[in-house]
Amino acid sequence: MTGSSTDRGRVALVTGASEGIGLASARHLAAAGHAVILAARNRPALEKAAATIEADIAGARVTVLELDVGSVASMDAALAEIAGSALRIDILVNNAGLVIGPAAFSEATAEAVQKSLEVNLFGAMHLTQRLLPAMRERQYGRIVNIASTAGMHGPPGLIPYSVSKAALIAFTRTLAVEVARAGVSVTSVSPGPVATANYRASKGAEGVANRARPIPSGRLAEPDDVGALVAFLASEGAGHLTGQNIALDGGEDAAGPYVSMVLQQRAARESGK
Repeated sequence: MTGSSTDRGRVALVTGASEGIGLASARHLAAAGHAVILAARNRPALEKAAATIEADIAGARVTVLELDVGSVASMDAALAEIAGSALRIDILVNNAGLVIGPAAFSEATAEAVQKSLEVNLFGAMHLTQRLLPAMRERQYGRIVNIASTAGMHGPPGLIPYSVSKAALIAFTRTLAVEVARAGVSVTSVSPGPVATANYRASKGAEGVANRARPIPSGRLAEPDDVGALVAFLASEGAGHLTGQNIALDGGEDAAGPYVSMVLQQRAARESGK
């Protein structure tokens, strides 16, 4: 995905950028001409990710930043490092997340919800809080929060994750209304299952195929599907698109449970299972 000339020179910060959705988002932002700061806890993994982007995209401007969104102290230290480099952040992609579960509701659930909220909601809120004032002052900003269809529905066993992602969607919509006149757009992307390397390794080929059956598109999202959408939402031309949560799920949310069941049964018949 390429950006317009007005997109050139923007600076994007992507959290959880060492792999998966974060890395794909950073790659698409770099391809659109933005300077990209890859942020995560693991510096060697970040440096490896940066090297892959630089190898794939001629002239890519990529730097790495060790940052733990679950720690305010880590966040402040990392942002001080950015300030020392005189970098401004025009685009913020809050992607870093924590998945707890699956586990049925129990006495341990409340504590798990708190842990999930600390990263998935408050991590995004704290980082946004620190970067938003400068965006408002410049009258330009793009904030993209990576949520999940789990925050839109009720997947059993995932209360901590679902609650935190639902809260992130609500934060997105409310903040978007507050800052719309300041030239700052705030959106969230809610992927369904994404075929990251970790997901494929945990589910195996058969598990991935089974999960794809109820999806109208017939496949899981790839990290690049999410990255391409993030790059569009971060673009100059997407400024009027704000306060929206976009389900990137191959039509599964639109289909609803009945249609998904029919599709799953059809796929099972066609595969002979």
